[in-house]
Amino acid sequence: MRTTTSFNSRIILAICIIPALLQSCLSPSIYLSNSTNTPNLTNKNEGNVNTYIGLSRIELQGAYSPTRNFGILFNGYSTYNAFDNLANGQSNNTSSFAELAGGFYHPLGSLSNWFFDVYGGYGMGSRTYNGAVDQSGLSGKYPTIVDIYTSYNKLFIQPTVFYKRQKFEFSLSIQFSELLFNYINVWYFETYSSYQGHPNIPPIYSGPQNYVNENFAATFKYGLKRVKLITQIANTIAPSAVNPSSYFGGYDGLYFNARPIEINVGIQYSFGHKE
Repeated sequence: MRTTTSFNSRIILAICIIPALLQSCLSPSIYLSNSTNTPNLTNKNEGNVNTYIGLSRIELQGAYSPTRNFGILFNGYSTYNAFDNLANGQSNNTSSFAELAGGFYHPLGSLSNWFFDVYGGYGMGSRTYNGAVDQSGLSGKYPTIVDIYTSYNKLFIQPTVFYKRQKFEFSLSIQFSELLFNYINVWYFETYSSYQGHPNIPPIYSGPQNYVNENFAATFKYGLKRVKLITQIANTIAPSAVNPSSYFGGYDGLYFNARPIEINVGIQYSFGHKE
């Protein structure tokens, strides 16, 4: 019995640690997508709080239904791995983002325990990246060091279909968002010595841009009545990357940090009304 319990504990620990390590791999980019908030509200005065924590990122989500069939949600994240030694290949990733949304939920026809909801909202964020570029596997002339500074607003709409029981929830979501960048400033440097002259060098690209982003997510919540483990498998269809110049071959990999498949693990605490 002890052996089985120990094995199960190791499996759960691995499930939690591996996504945390993946969340810490912040590549050069102008934008980092947040995890999809799937509140799965079904009753008035029901709410929940979620958190996702990586080695270099913490994310907080919340939702509450103040009245029947209407809910509000909040999402926010911050990255916190600090600048160390750029000359030795270290990097500085600092990002922050917050958004607020409102929407409605309703049973899905006559299907037992099935529901749908739609939320729409607005968010604001910023992104700073100063670091070395991994040139392994790349051919041609690429930058050694990249500086990126961005500020943006986000408009989104998110429909979801979900199944809900007391100890298990499953949802399928798609989020369409419009990213409205106030500015995107990008610098490329071939050597660390050229980076040191950064304040006197104009950016390779500087200007506002708008992009449409699509995110698909399958979310599983399982555990106890009030506390559940969350596992989310997501796919982001990133817009075409900014290509301001053919300098360094127009290295598209710098811009949108979108992985074909991303796995996030978190914890949810539910409060208020429950059936």
